Amino acid sequence: MHFLTFDTNIYRELGVALNNNINFDYLVNFLKKSHYELVLQDVVYKELIDYFENDYLKKLMYDHKDVYTRFKTNPFIDNIENIDSKTLEKKALKNFKEKLKSTCWKIQTTSYLNPELLIDFSIANKRESKKDNTRDFIIWFNLINLASEYPKDKVILISRDKIFTENIFFKKMLEDNGIKNIIIIESIPKYLSDYGLQVKFLNNEIILNSIDKTEIRNSLLKSVDDFPSYVSDYYNRHKPPKNISFEILDVKVYEYYTYSEDKSEVTLISSFLVRLKAVYDKETQVDLNDYPNKYPKDYNLDEIKHRIDSENRAIYENNVLCIYEGKIDLESKNIISQNFEDFLPDWNVEKK
Repeated sequence: MHFLTFDTNIYRELGVALNNNINFDYLVNFLKKSHYELVLQDVVYKELIDYFENDYLKKLMYDHKDVYTRFKTNPFIDNIENIDSKTLEKKALKNFKEKLKSTCWKIQTTSYLNPELLIDFSIANKRESKKDNTRDFIIWFNLINLASEYPKDKVILISRDKIFTENIFFKKMLEDNGIKNIIIIESIPKYLSDYGLQVKFLNNEIILNSIDKTEIRNSLLKSVDDFPSYVSDYYNRHKPPKNISFEILDVKVYEYYTYSEDKSEVTLISSFLVRLKAVYDKETQVDLNDYPNKYPKDYNLDEIKHRIDSENRAIYENNVLCIYEGKIDLESKNIISQNFEDFLPDWNVEKK
């Protein structure tokens, strides 16, 4: 039996819709088929609610208000009816809460925390990190309680946060409680790769050769106007700077897994780390003759050099995670198709 639980960063990667994410869809099907359970910790649940309400939803409502105002002040457009944003926000928040609850077996409530243990962790944490990791401590505390409740089962935390594998205090908590059934895995694809269908003939070289790099370039070009938003403080989505050059510097296999309901049809989900460099024309919205000096003083000069060139043109040079869905023929041991599904910009390699 597996009990899975996600860190908040994994939910954030999935997006607020959850079921629109290909990895999450396959995971849910795999868990149902295997009779495994997904557990949502209350601290993660509350953090997600806070993010949805204060970061995602309020920005959405602000964007709506901005569009409505522009329509209303335009003399050539008939008056349009404004929506009741408060009612809409309440309904959206209610639906989001129900969605989170519907995807998991249960929400694990944080039990009584020994204040001395928390104090000891806070003191030890100051020696290892400048970050306040109280939230991570609560997640780890709950994980140990779950592992104690089901000692014969695997309790798996999916998180990219290295504190769960490297923190000395956390390791001591495991030893003190005699816990040996907690496993940390950095991503949903890695979990499905380790515990899902195994296709032995697959390797990084075969998967890399199964994709057309021209297709990657053409697929990313469809979003060419969006990339400057990640490097330019002056980005305007209504008047994005003109793209001058767009090149793929490198492509590597990042991770992959296979999935099948009955082995009659095997699906391959693979992701590729694509190093992209795109150069854009000077911004036209403001006078940028002294472009670097217009950045706030707390900007790192080395960082600025990676954001603009000698001609003060915006440069996007970073990793993009490209996701593919394909099909495998087990008899011929071939990948028979690979289709570009989605991409995630500014992918930090350190996440893995």
